[in-house]
Amino acid sequence: MAFYGIDVSYYAGTIDWQKVNQNGPDFCFVRVGYINGDGTITMDSEFENNMNGIADTCIDAGLYLYSYLRTTQAAAEAADRFISIAQAYHLTMPLVLDLEDLNVYGTLGRELTTEIAQVFLGRVWDAGYYPMLYSNPNFVNLYLDMDQLSAYDFWVADYRSWIGYQGAYTIWQYTDQGVIDGIGQRVDLDIAYRDYPALIKSEGYNHLPAWMRILPGSRVRIRSTAAYYANSTVAIPPCVRGSDYTVLKVCGSTALLSCIHSWVRLQDLELISGPAD
Repeated sequence: MAFYGIDVSYYAGTIDWQKVNQNGPDFCFVRVGYINGDGTITMDSEFENNMNGIADTCIDAGLYLYSYLRTTQAAAEAADRFISIAQAYHLTMPLVLDLEDLNVYGTLGRELTTEIAQVFLGRVWDAGYYPMLYSNPNFVNLYLDMDQLSAYDFWVADYRSWIGYQGAYTIWQYTDQGVIDGIGQRVDLDIAYRDYPALIKSEGYNHLPAWMRILPGSRVRIRSTAAYYANSTVAIPPCVRGSDYTVLKVCGSTALLSCIHSWVRLQDLELISGPAD
């Protein structure tokens, strides 16, 4: 199964996320910014706007950082800062290190560049988040030992009709010329070959609260404290709260329930059994 998504930064300008949501991308990676050589992070000017906008959609979100890292010590410090930023959000996609700068890593060489990636990704993994590496075939083939990084999923960028990397990858960025209503500039388009939201929720990555781990197919009960249906002023009757339901669909922080065919906030649901049990 394939899932379709985008990745955005300040280059995309101010995004109308409600229009983007109507176009139906399954996921989006949002650029946090870039990592300086000393491990500090310069924030993307549209990061907060993008995260606030995407929070009101059905789009699953992950984060990425462009890297100018030069030492393993700086990599560890940058990973800790990345994790600190990620803690403010409910992320259902991976945390990504974007490693592709030829001016930096062409002088550092394969061994040190690989070590920098190992330290950064390992630090993210040890903190309970799902890490991922992003790069392109030319960079990977010249400057990374992918055997040493095989524990981590790989997101490859290649805009040809074929991919010049022979190893495993789980996301393909296949163009930077996508057109999406709600985004005024050309945008990167991606295909994911793994259901990351289901994996992250079911395996307990990214420190998601229990209510965020409810998946389609779960059996749930509406909590007695639930007052209104999602995005509505319609009260939930007591008789509705007394039954169990199957989750038909999850959209952001809401779920569509069987039988009543109504949307209820995930926070108002108690998990009885299912994929995230």
